[in-house]
Amino acid sequence: TVSANTTSGFSIVAYTGTGSNATVGHGLGAVPKAIIIKELNPASTRFWRVYYESMGNDKVMYLDVNNTSATDSTAFNSTTPTSSLFTIGTYDNINKLNNSYIAYLWHNVPGLQKFGEYKGADTNGAIGHFVETGFRPAFLIVKKHDGTDGGVIMDSEYQKINPMRRQLRPNETGPYSDEYDAFSVDFYSNGFRVYGSTGQMNEYNKNFVYMAWAEAPA
Repeated sequence: TVSANTTSGFSIVAYTGTGSNATVGHGLGAVPKAIIIKELNPASTRFWRVYYESMGNDKVMYLDVNNTSATDSTAFNSTTPTSSLFTIGTYDNINKLNNSYIAYLWHNVPGLQKFGEYKGADTNGAIGHFVETGFRPAFLIVKKHDGTDGGVIMDSEYQKINPMRRQLRPNETGPYSDEYDAFSVDFYSNGFRVYGSTGQMNEYNKNFVYMAWAEAPA
């Protein structure tokens, strides 16, 4: 079952696992940059699995744990999504026979949302490390995919003034916290800037994927 908004570059797909290599239609009309999949079966403890274009089609990342990304050809069958469908392999976490799954898919929409990657610069000074999105982020998710640190979620609704320090951690069960003072983030009209050398957002020479949304289309 597919619910897609091609203008907003977002689709939600519900499917049932086959246990065998399969393809799933997504309705975006464009190649997705990011896919997040969660098993829905009752009492499921499986993690949120992530496909990200820049990581490649043989990698899978875990949104809600602090693991590094894993090389596993059985997740997406080492097949890059197309403008009409994505491929799932024999990996139980996303394709166990008769289990139910939900998938969220996005592609870049200028002025609204961007999914990209940057390399940590370990900048402690006032200049910081700037990532261009083309709009002011209202909601931002960052996750290092080649190291063992949890992801970070920040938004401009809960904390409206720079520097942004208040955050959620997808791998933790606690509420919003601003106790993590090893770094801060500024939201600008065309992107965001990371200060500090934290492993969560700016560790030197490590690769970070980000998902950023604007409050409204520019």
